[in-house]
Amino acid sequence: MSQKYHQIPSAEIKRQLQNSEVVFIDVRAAYELESGKLEVENFLNIPHSDIVHQFLQNEEHFETVHGIQKPKKNAKIIVYCKTGRRGEMAQAFLIELGYTDVANWAGGYHNL
Repeated sequence: MSQKYHQIPSAEIKRQLQNSEVVFIDVRAAYELESGKLEVENFLNIPHSDIVHQFLQNEEHFETVHGIQKPKKNAKIIVYCKTGRRGEMAQAFLIELGYTDVANWAGGYHNL
């Protein structure tokens, strides 16, 4: 992806929910999921403050902890939170780690 920081609007999120190749990372705290979360195949809940630590883990450890394979560096990843601010931080962290197709859900989960 050539754009360093890419935001994706809610209308596009609704289309991407059907794409089983997209990895959705909810960066809210676990207790925040009680108010709702996406029901998609490739879903991760990793709080934004833990993104770097989790993505620095090896593939085997990542899969053991999260139940899905660690995304490849070129995987399409959409990060989100409640309003978008923590998603922006997580997006920046993932880009710094070499992930090339990371978008932040503009406005976050409450805009669905």
